[in-house]
Amino acid sequence: MRQGRLRPDQPAPLAAWASPADPHHAITVDQLLRMDSGLPFDETDGPVDPATHMWFREADSAAYAARIPLAHPPGTAWGYSNLGFALPSKLVGDATGGTAVGAGDFARRELFAPLGMNHSVIETDAAGTLLGSGFMHASARDFARFGQLYLDDGVAGGRRILPGGWAAYSRSRTLDTGYGTGFWTNPRPWVSARTYR
Repeated sequence: MRQGRLRPDQPAPLAAWASPADPHHAITVDQLLRMDSGLPFDETDGPVDPATHMWFREADSAAYAARIPLAHPPGTAWGYSNLGFALPSKLVGDATGGTAVGAGDFARRELFAPLGMNHSVIETDAAGTLLGSGFMHASARDFARFGQLYLDDGVAGGRRILPGGWAAYSRSRTLDTGYGTGFWTNPRPWVSARTYR
């Protein structure tokens, strides 16, 4: 985002959603990050929910996520969606060369190294897409450094890592939830409902 390769307000530039006739076509990057894209709540009861299927049974997590039918029109309902986070991970990979090596190098160069996160790694799927929905492993100190980045409005060691205003954007509420963009904001007690409208 800081480099201008992606914008939150743009429709997600995924080849699978290129047709204007596809109901996914209008989903924006922002809606994927806010989990109000219309993709279904994917951590359901049962032995293999859609998220688990994506992580452990699919070689290409983003291709699988892109095929999932919408449960709601984009922007109208919130549902926790690891499927939705697979897609921005794909977009980051595409914007950084389209390979696991390129995406990993980008994460190390633009995030981990400037923050001193020397004990951090993000896994990829078999297709080389970063598993940005929760497969980042780091030491407690490295996670603290990541948190400090947001407390310091995206600046570390005098260097701007995140776009100006990104930290405030990340904590701004999505619909009537306690969720921002990739972060729980906790302005209200958690309700057991799976979807907010």
